[in-house]
Amino acid sequence: MILLVRKNLGGLISRQDSSICKCHVSLPLFLRNFSASPEREVVTAAAVHDVLVKKHDFSPEIASAVSSALSRSGSLENADSILALLEENRFSSSQLQRIVRIYPEILTARADAVRHKIKILTDFGFSAEEIAKIMSSGNAILHSHAERKIIPQLATLKGMLGSNDEVIGLVKRSVWYMTVDLERIFLPNVDFLRSCGVTTEGIRVLLHSYPRCLLLKPDLMRKAVEKAKEMGVDQRSKTFVYAVRAIASRSKQSLELKMQGFRDMGVSESEVLAMFRKAPTAFCISLEKMKVIKSLLLATGRYEVCDLISDPSTFMCSVEKRYKPRLQALEMLERKGLIEKWPALSSICRWTDERFVEKFVRPYSDELGEVCGAFKAEPVKPGSFVIELSLEVYLPDGSRFLSGFIQINLVKCVMQSIA
Repeated sequence: MILLVRKNLGGLISRQDSSICKCHVSLPLFLRNFSASPEREVVTAAAVHDVLVKKHDFSPEIASAVSSALSRSGSLENADSILALLEENRFSSSQLQRIVRIYPEILTARADAVRHKIKILTDFGFSAEEIAKIMSSGNAILHSHAERKIIPQLATLKGMLGSNDEVIGLVKRSVWYMTVDLERIFLPNVDFLRSCGVTTEGIRVLLHSYPRCLLLKPDLMRKAVEKAKEMGVDQRSKTFVYAVRAIASRSKQSLELKMQGFRDMGVSESEVLAMFRKAPTAFCISLEKMKVIKSLLLATGRYEVCDLISDPSTFMCSVEKRYKPRLQALEMLERKGLIEKWPALSSICRWTDERFVEKFVRPYSDELGEVCGAFKAEPVKPGSFVIELSLEVYLPDGSRFLSGFIQINLVKCVMQSIA
C-alpha cells in the first residue's frame, strides 16, 4: 500500500519549491516582548490598523493585536497583498480574521507560496469555498510545506480511497487528514483493523461517519479493539467498528458511567453487554438523554424497560424531532378512539416521517389539528398514488431492519427516495 502511494507521488509533485517564509522571531512571543520606540510604534501600528480595519473589515480588537507585531516584523505591503490574495479566493472577512488571530505569521508569508498551495487544492478538485473553510479551520495546513506535506498527503489518501472526490469528502469531514503523519498513524491503524478481520466496507464506515477514530494513536486503537473483543463483540460483525469507535472515543470512566446508567434501570450485567454488542452507538449518548428517553417512553404506559433493552437503538433517536411529536399524535388518536393498538417501539424509532404520516397522521388530519404541524412531510397530490417497496437498511449500530420505501408518483413519473 505505502509503496504504491509513494510510486504515485512522483506524478503529483510539482517541481516548484515553495513554502511559507516564517519570521526568525515568533510573532505571538514578539507581541509580549518587543520594545520599540513610542514614536515609531504609534505611527506604524496605526497605519497597519487603518488598513486592516478600513480595507479588510477587521474588528478593531484583532487589528490592534496584529498591527503591533506587524509594525516591527513585517511589511504592510506584503500583509495587504496576502489578504487581497485570500479575498480574491473567496475567503470571507470572518475567515481572514480567524486565520490571522490563530496564525498571524501568515501576513509575513510569500504571496506566491500561499498562491501555490491554493492552486494545488484547486487542481485536486476542491472548490474555492471548501479551500477557504479548510485553510481557516485553525489547522496547520497554511504553514505546511507544499511539496513535502500537502501533495504527499493528497496522494496517500487517494491511494487509500481511490478517487479525488472521496479524498475531498474526507478532508471536509476532518481537515486533520491533511496534516497528521498518515504513515505513522492512519495507515498502521487501517492495517491493524484489517488484520483483525475488518472489511474495506468497515473501514469506509469509520472514514465517512467517524473519521477522527482512525487518527488515534495506534496503541489506543489496539486497546479499543481488545476491549471490544473482551466485551464479546464479534470481529466479523458489522457492529465491530462501531464498538471500537464507541470505546475509542471516550475514556474508560465515561464508558463505565454509561454502562452504570443502564444498570440503574434494572438491567443486568449480561443484558448490558448484550445491549453493547447489539448497538454500541447507544453507549455514546449522554446519561441525561438516556434518562429522558426512558421516562418519556415508559410514561405512555405502552412500553416497558424490556422493550428498550431488546432494542437499544431506541436510545439514539431525537427526543424533540422524533419521539415527542409521534407520541403526541398517537396519544391523541388513542384518546379520540381512532386507534386501538400502538405500533411497535421499533416502528416509532425507525420509520421516516413520511411513512409515519401516511400511517397515522394524514388519515386523521382533521382530528389531529395542530399536531400535524410537527410533521413536514408533503401530502400526496390528487390523481397520484404511492407504491411502497421495502428496503433493507442498516442503522449506524449495524443492526438491520426494514424501514425504507421508495415513493413512485405515477402522475409525474418521478421516483424519489424517501428513506
